[in-house]
Amino acid sequence: MRHLLRSTLIGAALLAPVGAFAAVLDFDALDASASQTIALPSFSEDGYTFDLFFTGGSLGPAIFDTTCVGYTANCNGDEDLVPAVQGENGVGGNVMILQSTSGATPNDFAGGGTIEFRLTSGPSFFLTGFSGVDEQPITAFDTDGVTVLGVIDLPNDSDTGIATFKSSRIDVGESFFITFTGSGGIDSLVVAPVPVPAALPLSLAALGALGWVRRRRG
Repeated sequence: MRHLLRSTLIGAALLAPVGAFAAVLDFDALDASASQTIALPSFSEDGYTFDLFFTGGSLGPAIFDTTCVGYTANCNGDEDLVPAVQGENGVGGNVMILQSTSGATPNDFAGGGTIEFRLTSGPSFFLTGFSGVDEQPITAFDTDGVTVLGVIDLPNDSDTGIATFKSSRIDVGESFFITFTGSGGIDSLVVAPVPVPAALPLSLAALGALGWVRRRRG
């Protein structure tokens, strides 16, 4: 029995910290039709749900399809949101914008503003990057809304870019923020779940082995 217990503990000790693969939240499952006239209140993807809040003079968060399917001429007048090459820097398909208060929908808002992403359900995570399109600077802020995590600052319309970093740990009820200086869209958010400490599988394996030994003795 002691040999079994010792072998079990050694095997558990060799386990690396249990982590999880990063998730890319790309908004592609959301509606990007011309019927968007109110702010998108929330979105869910890959086990995460976020409530969305916004500041600025726009109608709020909306989804824009960079393939322009079903839109008016010149992609609703927003050709600057269409990447020169679909998929460049991972940018293509749907992007999240701040909807203009006038003109066609969806159409981004040149006055800028901020979108707050508040986690309402899902595992704790670190925000580790985002991608975007257009020439105006787009900035990610940490949970305090003040600390800059990363900036995508592009020189020309239709340019794409990626920013990588590591935020503070974000738990249910906490937020991160994306601020648009002018127009633009974010294509994806990359979130990395908080890994389980290596001590946890070790402890669970030890407890399971002890329980087995006790049952055998009984």
